[in-house]
Amino acid sequence: MTLTKAHVETLFRNLETGSREAFFAALADDVQVTIMGKHTLAATYKGKQEFLTKAHGRINKIRDPNVPLKITVRNVLVAGDHGIVEMHSISKALNGMPIENTYCWICRFDGGKIVEVRAYTDSASMEKALLANEAGAA
Repeated sequence: MTLTKAHVETLFRNLETGSREAFFAALADDVQVTIMGKHTLAATYKGKQEFLTKAHGRINKIRDPNVPLKITVRNVLVAGDHGIVEMHSISKALNGMPIENTYCWICRFDGGKIVEVRAYTDSASMEKALLANEAGAA
């Protein structure tokens, strides 16, 4: 399968429309996700389940369930078997703090599935929200 911009854009637009299950179905079970940086979420997560539990799940635990997460895909580039996607998100934490994030995911695809991700994120904003809300939940 030749990777196309249309395929990558369609996949990531699922995050905008709330079809997160369709997006996460495109992650290979053995995907390796590396969140870059020196902050509490920075790590290499080995496998979809580990990523969904330890990174994505951790963030979801501090979000106000009454305020929908709004994700906007800003730019999509494709080069060979890599898709590069810039996104922006906004939501609200349990303590009322806004959670605003800008990310860039560099994804390697194989057979239409994402098998590797290097994610660059607004780590200062996310770190502040995580630490403030996890401390309040303890």
